[in-house]
Amino acid sequence: KICHVLINETIQELDMYQVQSSEKEWIRKMLEYNTIGGKMNRGLMVVDAGILLYQGSHRKITNDDLNRFAVLGWCVEWLQAWLLVADDFMDSSVTRRGQPCWYKNQGVDKIAINDAFLIEMCLFRTLKRHFSHLKWCYPQLLDLFLETTFQTELG
Repeated sequence: KICHVLINETIQELDMYQVQSSEKEWIRKMLEYNTIGGKMNRGLMVVDAGILLYQGSHRKITNDDLNRFAVLGWCVEWLQAWLLVADDFMDSSVTRRGQPCWYKNQGVDKIAINDAFLIEMCLFRTLKRHFSHLKWCYPQLLDLFLETTFQTELG
């Protein structure tokens, strides 16, 4: 449910860039294809870790807190997704999560590289939308995602 909300927010945000309807539908399809599915272990661990940290510090967990944990978990999943889209193309992989790799879909091919970058930017825009008002954690979250991306790209 949260992922669909984030995708819808992302698509709505494109209006300020005057993105054509057909392009918005491509982006929606691409995000749904590449971010939904799989075991989602990384994203679920974010939620579980957030709950444990709050319990350990005897803080009451609110619905807003749980929502933020879920959004952050989906951001981790989107990080993984964009890296996998690029990696599948570079490695000429055939399948991912039991379906053809994104670039193997009709009409995608090399556009998958741009789509990978687009997933990355959607991730950072989602972080901004949901966490920039939290001055105590937003810079650290940005740094963490950038550092993780850098280390992954180094191999």
